[in-house]
Amino acid sequence: MFRVKKENTIYKNAKKSTSKKVMKATPTIIGVGGAIEGGVFKSSTDVYVNGYFVGDIAIEGTIAIGMTGAVYGDILAKNAIISGNLKGNIKVTHNVHLKSSAVVEGTIDCMNTIIDEKAVFNGHFKMYSDIQLPASENILNSHLLE
Repeated sequence: MFRVKKENTIYKNAKKSTSKKVMKATPTIIGVGGAIEGGVFKSSTDVYVNGYFVGDIAIEGTIAIGMTGAVYGDILAKNAIISGNLKGNIKVTHNVHLKSSAVVEGTIDCMNTIIDEKAVFNGHFKMYSDIQLPASENILNSHLLE
């Protein structure tokens, strides 16, 4: 005869170990060759763009636009690291870093900025000692991009 166990011990142990772990948020990645168009993209995680994005982005973390990335729209984020193309306005609560391969056209609102040699920027800067943006818990509900 077959005997059925009341509880699978492997499942029981796995259940115990995952319940105590805090899951780290996975960043959103738009890879090379990927394209997203339209609307407002909102996220509580970091966003990496190595493809093509048309629309607005509102995130609680860092936006990184890679060398092959292009964003056409406004951005609201905590930090920005730009190596690719951005045509639009960007508001960040902390730092903007334009890498040497960056091509940016628009207005940048930030507290701190780094522009590497050979980076291209056409637009306006608005730098503040304390930028007036929503707290991180309200950034996704913000209407600053509208």
